[in-house]
Amino acid sequence: ISSPRILHKTDARAVITNINDKKTPGDAREELSGKIKKMKLGSDRNTTIQIQKQIPAGIELIVGMKRDPSFGPVYLFGAGGILAELIGDKNLTLEPMSERAIRDLIESSKVSRLLTGYRGEAPKNIPALRRLIGSLSALAAIPEIEEVTLNPVIVTEDNAWAVDARILITR
Repeated sequence: ISSPRILHKTDARAVITNINDKKTPGDAREELSGKIKKMKLGSDRNTTIQIQKQIPAGIELIVGMKRDPSFGPVYLFGAGGILAELIGDKNLTLEPMSERAIRDLIESSKVSRLLTGYRGEAPKNIPALRRLIGSLSALAAIPEIEEVTLNPVIVTEDNAWAVDARILITR
C-alpha cells in the first residue's frame, strides 16, 4: 500500500512479498484492498496499491537527502529496512557528491563490511550502489525537493534497487 499516511509499511503490514503459486497477485490485491478499508485510507486519493518486481534478498540500506537551510543538501547513508532505527547507522555528508565523498560515506557505515563480502557472503554490487547514491545530487538540484528517503535500498551481487521512496516537495 502506498500512502502518505503510512510511514513504515512493514509495521502496518501493508506489504506482501514473495507472491507465487500459493498466493496470486489477485489474492494479494484483495488482501491489501481490505487493509485500505480497515485503515480508513480509501478516501485519500494518494493511497494506491503499488506492484513492483520482487527483489532478491540482499543488504537493506537507507539512502537519503535533506535540504538544510544553512548547509544545503545533506546526504544520508546507513543500515536500512527494519535496522534503520534499531542500530542507528546514520552517516552524513555534504555537497559536492564526488566519487570520493560517496566512497567515504559507504566506508564509514556499520554495514560497509557486509557489502564487501562478510563471513563467506559474496560481495555486493558497490558500483551500482555508488551510482544510486550519486543520483541523489541530481534530485538535490531541484529546489522544490526538500527531502528524499529511499528505504530500503536493497543491494545484491547484481544490482542496487530503491524498493521504497518518500519524497517531500515544497509548494
